[in-house]
Amino acid sequence: MRALFATISVIIVAVLVGYGLLPKPELKSYIPYSYVYFDRDNKLLRISLAKDQRYRVYTPLDQIAPSLIEATILYEDQYFYQHY
Repeated sequence: MRALFATISVIIVAVLVGYGLLPKPELKSYIPYSYVYFDRDNKLLRISLAKDQRYRVYTPLDQIAPSLIEATILYEDQYFYQHY
């Protein structure tokens, strides 16, 4: 009985560890985004609604001002960089 319990425990731990090591899909791959249309002078013409009826435009992190990132982290979780 102990051997069966130990075997099942090892299998469960192995599955959980294995799942934790699997690569996770990027957030942007399964969230609907709006379509953004610009003219030839790069002026905004139109933003469409995403499939969930929200305006959502993908912006890479390197195009977001560092001060906005810092302000968001301070507002949401001031201990963000201290988490494991």
